Amino acid sequence: MFSESKKEILIISSAHKKLFYWFVFLFLSSLVAISFWIFSRFTVDDAFITWRYGKNIVDAGIWGYNPTGFDLTQAYTNPIYAALGIIPHFLGIDIVLFFKVFSVILVSGFAVWFSKRTGATIFVMLLYAVPATFIHAFSGLETFLYVILVTSLFIFLVEDKFWPVIFCCLILFMTRPESWAFLVLVPMFYFLPKTLDGTPKILNTKDFLGQVLNVRSYNYRSGFLAIVLLAVPMSVYFYFHKVHFGYVLPNTFYIKSGGQFSPFSFVYFFLAAMPIIGLLITLKIRAFIVALCFFGAVILSYSTSSLAMNYIDRFAFHILVPSYLILVYLAARVFRGHFYLSLDNIFNRFYKVSFGAIAFSFAVIWLSVFGMKNLAPDALVHIANYYPRALDSHAAIGKAIKTDSSGYNFNSMSFGDAGMTAYHSGISSLDNIGLGSALVAHSGMSAETISAYNPELIVFHARPDEIRLGDFNQELLYSWGKSYEYEHVCQVFWKPDYTLNIYSKYELDAVKEVCTSSKDLNDIKDKEYFLKNGLMPPWNYWKT
Repeated sequence: MFSESKKEILIISSAHKKLFYWFVFLFLSSLVAISFWIFSRFTVDDAFITWRYGKNIVDAGIWGYNPTGFDLTQAYTNPIYAALGIIPHFLGIDIVLFFKVFSVILVSGFAVWFSKRTGATIFVMLLYAVPATFIHAFSGLETFLYVILVTSLFIFLVEDKFWPVIFCCLILFMTRPESWAFLVLVPMFYFLPKTLDGTPKILNTKDFLGQVLNVRSYNYRSGFLAIVLLAVPMSVYFYFHKVHFGYVLPNTFYIKSGGQFSPFSFVYFFLAAMPIIGLLITLKIRAFIVALCFFGAVILSYSTSSLAMNYIDRFAFHILVPSYLILVYLAARVFRGHFYLSLDNIFNRFYKVSFGAIAFSFAVIWLSVFGMKNLAPDALVHIANYYPRALDSHAAIGKAIKTDSSGYNFNSMSFGDAGMTAYHSGISSLDNIGLGSALVAHSGMSAETISAYNPELIVFHARPDEIRLGDFNQELLYSWGKSYEYEHVCQVFWKPDYTLNIYSKYELDAVKEVCTSSKDLNDIKDKEYFLKNGLMPPWNYWKT
């Protein structure tokens, strides 16, 4: 029995722990609220590339980047978002509002699901307090969906739940191409002997080989069933894209593959994936082998790739967040006594405390390092201003082009920013960078390609004093336009040092109005712009 003094000490200690917990909870809640307020307004231009497919299928009956059957192109790498984009267009709901609500559901739903599964609510809040999380969650791209699906998949692999694993894989396959590796890795998981997991005896070479050679320890039925359940839907997916677009893989693969290997990127991504070592320490060997193969392949791919819209380290986010969440999950399971490595209770108690404490600490440090790396004020202010500026430039110019194209009866333009301007214009757009054009991706930019599109309006990336002719095949476009007597119409401002120069044979009155208004609204430095608009409610910008 405890003495009264000892009971009092225990009560005080418990009260201090609760007080500390609530302090941390309220502090993180404040950071989460601030992050949501500032960064949920962010919508990236690339999201409109994917959303254009839903718009075109509803408006024109064409499943393509452009609303015509010419140069059909698979410009998306996230077919699930392309398919979801049909819903708001069919129902007449604003596409940005639809996906912002979808993001709120994803963020909230995952927080509840993961917290209930682990009891690690504080660690979810820590993730959400990092600005990068809400920036990626509300960007309009698939980044956040991808990382929570990868996390869920590994949780189900650890728990050996076959049908949830298959479901996660099928959704992942429609989310990002990196996940296609699971076509091989998930069946491999089931072909590995179950006896590899949960016992330190595998550290003995003889026992390890004995288990590998033990036929009864294999689950061949689940392995072959996984092959069928995953390969058949993906075969249909690839067949459709080959027949419809002429190419199996997304157009971005042909534009961005084959880059130079970056040792710095390799080391950076490798460090981001380090938390998966928790799978090895907890002796979830089959899941660790899958994680090692998957993240290894992704790291090698990312180390030779360039991402035009690599805002706030998207590549690293793809790797670090699942790794972080997997480690938090494992630590929580250890604390709850779900993993046992020995019949010796003393060893298990030591393991429970030491691994859990180290793993939680490691996860916090790893996430904090990533978060601090992406806390540069200039970069965050730029992100906060990005979409509000774009509404008054890229979106406004697209709507103006739609008005002028109707008045002058033309149906084609050219612009390297393939998202919201093309989306709002309602006409075909030649993407001179190539993401939205299979012709450019496979045959290169040429006068013949430009003539095939015959753009009657050309938008150039520029600065206030010059067109950036050295970028994105713009010199060729400029020469082509001059040969057809295209003249400078006006200049749209996105930022003081980033403008869009419009060339055409037509006067384009609606476009000229946007040029004037955009200069008044956007020819302001980032800090001043943020002080003027940053405290506005984010849902003011949940619109196209």
